[in-house]
Amino acid sequence: MSRTLLRLAMLLAGLIGGSALATTAADAQKIQRATQLVDEYYGDSRPLNQAAVLVGEVLAVDRTSADAYVQAARITVKGGHIVSDSFAPGTVHLYEKFVDRALEIDPNNVEALSLKAEIYLIGRRDLPGALAILQRCLSLDPSYPWTHLHFAKYYQYMGDAQHALNEYGAMISKGAGDGQQRRVYPSALLGEARLLGVPQNVEMIRDFAAKADAARNPKDAWTLGGFAEVFAEMGFFDDSLLYARKAISVMNYGVARRTLAMALYGKATQLSLAGKESSTLLREADAMNFESDEIMSWFAEAQPSVAVLAAPLRDLLQKRPRERGGDRYVSPGGRS
Repeated sequence: MSRTLLRLAMLLAGLIGGSALATTAADAQKIQRATQLVDEYYGDSRPLNQAAVLVGEVLAVDRTSADAYVQAARITVKGGHIVSDSFAPGTVHLYEKFVDRALEIDPNNVEALSLKAEIYLIGRRDLPGALAILQRCLSLDPSYPWTHLHFAKYYQYMGDAQHALNEYGAMISKGAGDGQQRRVYPSALLGEARLLGVPQNVEMIRDFAAKADAARNPKDAWTLGGFAEVFAEMGFFDDSLLYARKAISVMNYGVARRTLAMALYGKATQLSLAGKESSTLLREADAMNFESDEIMSWFAEAQPSVAVLAAPLRDLLQKRPRERGGDRYVSPGGRS
């Protein structure tokens, strides 16, 4: 979380509880604008900073708005996210305080309940607790798309791939749509692609990737980077290079750079095994400055169709000096 965003989050935390005037039309407009700004967040903290100011202005005079606390929670968790399920210290605790305050005000607020389920899934890994909340969300509003996305994640954590696929499939079948459905749709496509990410499903995943690319927010590099990872892990390095380069053109972030490097090494190894020129790709990959141990570990732990490239890649790297670029990027690779 940026220093500015952390300061704003702590300011908002000081506005939990108490009573004030009811929400005015002007305040409602500020919450609506804050919601739009948070929806626009894809790695650039400026929309979150702007949203935090608006929510702070509302809560300074009205501490009875569940929607304002919902947006405070979203600002906090997005601003404190590092990578995957990792967050800056204190983020999840503050996030939960905002969600709980929203539910104190409005126990039937489906968005707040959905955020609470996310806390149980990711922050606590309390699967029975998450299931109870998700079932309540479903009873209140069966059409709310984020409930189904969280259900898919719940089933994945339970090791039930088929039920997870059913949830993703239900969201995908509705198409890109608009509003929240349009935001959920690329995530559902990527979630299903990760579960089906084996070579025999490549044509389906190419179709998913194209649909997600068409539907995603133009600022969303993460969906592109996610598909680049899926293709790399299957050994389809041309597809991976395409999506990794496109992701980096939107936002130059660590995970996408790492995926690009691994795809470059994988493609170079395939070319070398076929007796074709590979030095250009190797030079580009080397310039990204990943350590040999990390490279070899990624290939050794990959699917069998990719793991078989580990030994020839090692030989290829040992036969030529590394051409180092600028400052080395250090894994595990969060957003830069």
